[in-house]
Amino acid sequence: MIVEDFRSFTEWLLPGLGYRGALIEFVLVVAVLSVAGFFLSYLIAAARFGPVEGFYAVWRVILSAFRDDVPNTSLRRIFAIARLAIQESIRRWVLVVFGVFILLILFAGWFLDVKSEHPALVYLSFVLTSTN
Repeated sequence: MIVEDFRSFTEWLLPGLGYRGALIEFVLVVAVLSVAGFFLSYLIAAARFGPVEGFYAVWRVILSAFRDDVPNTSLRRIFAIARLAIQESIRRWVLVVFGVFILLILFAGWFLDVKSEHPALVYLSFVLTSTN
């Protein structure tokens, strides 16, 4: 694989000549997914409460999210929840098992036959066998 046009991080992130930029792409994807989520929520609420009441139910939830939840969110609380999630995953050995699995996959490359006619089949069978 030959890479002819390699952009720096800033060129990739911000818009440039003939290129929209990853930041704008991200904002567009979030906006489209938000509108799709609101529309799906409206369809469910309209089926439950009727078209007008369904609209008001969805609107109340969106309004309460921006009026009550967003202003009361603090970085301290977010970091505390993230810290507790990491502590819980370590306590339940989730990260340890994940690390052992990653090491198993990394060192498997030394012992698997890479000159096989179908190397994907060899790797896939190894991964599926090791996860069982």
